Amino acid sequence: KPSGPVVTWTQSMHKVRLFSFSAALALLNLAHAEDVKQIPAGASNLEFPTLKGKSIRPLACDSKETKFAVVVFTTTDCPIANAYSPELNRLHQFITEKGGKLTLAHIDWDLTIEGAAEHAADYALKPEIVIDRDHSLVRATGAEITPDAVLISPAGEVVYRGRISNLFSDYGARRRVETDH
Repeated sequence: KPSGPVVTWTQSMHKVRLFSFSAALALLNLAHAEDVKQIPAGASNLEFPTLKGKSIRPLACDSKETKFAVVVFTTTDCPIANAYSPELNRLHQFITEKGGKLTLAHIDWDLTIEGAAEHAADYALKPEIVIDRDHSLVRATGAEITPDAVLISPAGEVVYRGRISNLFSDYGARRRVETDH
């Protein structure tokens, strides 16, 4: 089993990321109506086919098993989003264990299912993936950049919208260490 300072640091940072995401999830219980944006009426009913052919509603928290929803907006050619692939897979597992769901939403209007599937295979992506060609998810959540992460409460509130972390301070400017999650 690997050991040493790098492995220990990596394990510690992974725990910090998961702890920080847990703190964001705690906001679900603390959010007040004036602090959050409500998704538009009917947005939780937006339905998309996944790459596997299943139909899902990324913004819906309508089952007893789904306590919250997270949507991460991405593109196949975004180097920042692609660099987050391993972290997105870890978050997918963590979110699922906490009773939520994570959906990756491609925002390329001309991306094909085959292109998205190839990208998912290249990066070994585990979350459900949809293509938001008409940007209806973008408009409903207020997403602005890729990757943009959005946390939706069962009441349809955007509790968090923003970066996954600050690993990248700007386009092409990757930090050695994340300082904020």
